[in-house]
Amino acid sequence: MKPALRNFNFRRKGDPEFKLSALASFLIAIPAIIAQHYLETATGALTSLNSIYEYATKPATRYYSIRTQFLGKDLMGVSYSTDLSGKYNKNYNMHAAVAIPIFEKASDTVGVRKSEYWLIQKYSKTISNRKNDIEKEMNMSVLRRKVLQTLIL
Repeated sequence: MKPALRNFNFRRKGDPEFKLSALASFLIAIPAIIAQHYLETATGALTSLNSIYEYATKPATRYYSIRTQFLGKDLMGVSYSTDLSGKYNKNYNMHAAVAIPIFEKASDTVGVRKSEYWLIQKYSKTISNRKNDIEKEMNMSVLRRKVLQTLIL
């Protein structure tokens, strides 16, 4: 930006390049700061939890991060469903929901194995309802494979 500013002919004494650079930086910074605050309010804040049991004491937010957690993968449940949507039912929607209990300690996963807190991940895929039943089942099996691959990782 400075080489382009040198082409201007300034009559005042001092460093006009610095003043214009500062002004340009200021004009760029203001929308960036406003956008950052907007994104935080629009998407929600991230709440950090040391333990899953702090969830009840912290204010409700959209996103959480837990420092120590143990997932009961052997207690996980998966649900698959389908429905139709769109004008004249032209869309065939396939849904999968995975629920995994969250524990505070590894020892909580053995024994009673009852949890108040669950991690739920939803998956969906939409295809045309004009496809035949074989193509619909193939797409559902692709969704099932996608769910299983993410669970293995």
